[in-house]
Amino acid sequence: MLRQFDIEIRNSQAAIEAGDFETAWVTMQRAHILGQAYFLPYAIAHWQMLKLALRQRDAREISGLSR
Repeated sequence: MLRQFDIEIRNSQAAIEAGDFETAWVTMQRAHILGQAYFLPYAIAHWQMLKLALRQRDAREISGLSR
């Protein structure tokens, strides 16, 4: 499961670099689900999602991820 988590995180980073934020969100959501059973991967997924929300100035996502 952690191998797939790493793949999803890498895919999300590649999507961000390509400017494909929709794909980045989808892959980060997958990573978030895959990492739920583990503290560090779960925290990494949240951090990556928060960084993207801040980059996009998405107040709804920022609020939800900051709780």
